[in-house]
Amino acid sequence: MTSIGMNWILCSFKTNDAVEEILNRGPWYISGFIFGMDRWCPEFDPNSFKGISAPVWIRLPNLPLYCWDEDNLARIASCFGTPMYFYSNTFRWGKREFSRICVRIELEKKLLIGVWVEGSAGRFFQRVEYEKIDLLCYQCGKVGHEVKSCPKNVSVGIQDLKCGKSFDANNEDIKEVTDGKKPITSAEFGPWIHV
Repeated sequence: MTSIGMNWILCSFKTNDAVEEILNRGPWYISGFIFGMDRWCPEFDPNSFKGISAPVWIRLPNLPLYCWDEDNLARIASCFGTPMYFYSNTFRWGKREFSRICVRIELEKKLLIGVWVEGSAGRFFQRVEYEKIDLLCYQCGKVGHEVKSCPKNVSVGIQDLKCGKSFDANNEDIKEVTDGKKPITSAEFGPWIHV
């Protein structure tokens, strides 16, 4: 095992059989975290998540009771990634606060905060919470960096000639709402997306 920077580790194996067993039998757990592995390719860039996927546990809080079966849970989870495993207590009657599913997500894509589901009792919005994702940007919704180093913040400002202030053209995801007293900033992403 060799550290290649940016929290990436390159693993080499003596046989192809060992490689196949490691890649196909995962996900692996190290200190309580899911550890995802992919085959190395020449296009790999440690500064990018392009083409990289990882197993992540998601929670579906306040899921309607009529959705608590394998087919419905797999259908909803597939909107977030490729379902891999259900948590062992998912179908126990005493555990209906949330459903917990391991899905393989594409790390280069913006994380979803929820999905619209067509259910037998009508359409509803199902929120999602992600477990143990350390670096998540609350501005763009992508994994691997925080707001202070978000690529959306790197822009050429347009100078307002009257007051000398710069205008950030990339700030369309943040809305100001007035409650009659002071403006309240409302953003799509925040700590509520984490477990």
